[in-house]
Amino acid sequence: MAPGLTLTGRLEATGAPASRTEIRDGLARAAAWFETLGDVVLGAELGHDADNRPVLFVSFHPAADDVELRLSSGGLLRATATTAPAGPGYHTHLCRALGAFAEDFGVAWERIDDPTGFFPAGDPDALNRQFLAHARRRCRAILDAPDEPGPAILGLPPDHGFTHPGPILTPCGPRSREWAAAVAADPAAARDMFPWWHADPDAGFYRNRAIALLWCEFPWRAPLTEEEGELTDQIAADLEEAFALDPTAPLPWRAWADVFVAIEADRNGFTVQGSDAELKAEVRRRAAAQPPCAAPVGYRRFPVRVALGDGWSVLVPGSLADGWADDGQTWLAWDDRRTVTIRPAGPGAARELTVEECRDARGQQVWRLAGIVSVGGAGLRCQIDVADPADKDWAADVWQSVCRHPAEENRSVTWRAS
Repeated sequence: MAPGLTLTGRLEATGAPASRTEIRDGLARAAAWFETLGDVVLGAELGHDADNRPVLFVSFHPAADDVELRLSSGGLLRATATTAPAGPGYHTHLCRALGAFAEDFGVAWERIDDPTGFFPAGDPDALNRQFLAHARRRCRAILDAPDEPGPAILGLPPDHGFTHPGPILTPCGPRSREWAAAVAADPAAARDMFPWWHADPDAGFYRNRAIALLWCEFPWRAPLTEEEGELTDQIAADLEEAFALDPTAPLPWRAWADVFVAIEADRNGFTVQGSDAELKAEVRRRAAAQPPCAAPVGYRRFPVRVALGDGWSVLVPGSLADGWADDGQTWLAWDDRRTVTIRPAGPGAARELTVEECRDARGQQVWRLAGIVSVGGAGLRCQIDVADPADKDWAADVWQSVCRHPAEENRSVTWRAS
């Protein structure tokens, strides 16, 4: 079983069953508590699950799913986390945090589900062995699996969407099958795949957190949204902290220099992280001194296949900003010259398509490709706007990439005046 943690306990009795509002208020207080843990916590946000019940999502590391806290009307609290991708340091740190949380909130953990045995026993050496053994099992499974198209994954979600050639994708970059064979022979070789090895944040923690963000999330351009600005600032801050804690540490100098370029090109004020001129000069000096790299950092330098729900997906450049509109139904991806809009549509002709020159909502002259893709009685309405005529073939490629698993036959597109 993969390392993880599920703790179930009960808040101190408060009398009558809690209302939904009281549950949300309780989780909001928990969110505020987690925010006091400092920069080790990336965020704590209230949301809801598929049944519209309140859930607190706490993010500690980009290599791990959020910790989820749920509270019942009767005061039953459950905390769940998958710690395998991040490492034993994360597992230890989370156990300490949830122990302190329980003490401050009067929670008695009644049921402890920890496959590693660390929460009740507190043996760090045994915990490290558990994580290394898990990596060994996963590497053996990858090596024993029949050859399949696309790279294998280790520590990434199945719907990651990255099209980097691999051959084995991990949160901190691709690994070779030779590396997997070395881990299968000696699990100690897997230590460097875990971005959070020591419980207390050190230079390696900040370095590896930045590297995971660079590989999996950074779009390699100036930010287009506040969220991207926060991401860029986080990477810059983590690298600066790693350098301050250990100036001799091997850092991704070229990628760090690219982050500076993105911050300097931010004309919308989405970034706030400042760095002194001396630090920038030192980073750029070290970046220039590195030998050319055939495979630069960043999965999002390649196209990404984005899951749209109900088996649908689309292939777009990893450099595009993307997200869901407030209606929860419309997906958008864009940069300064291209926009993709996809929303549900009733069944329609699979080849229904219009191509026209028009003005978008901002009054900008665009070439627009719009149509309905329909498979198995379900459909999506797709609209792709491009400001540069040179991108028309790109728009056709994106439209052709929209598919529902299993993929249907490709659709042909011919640009013409409408």
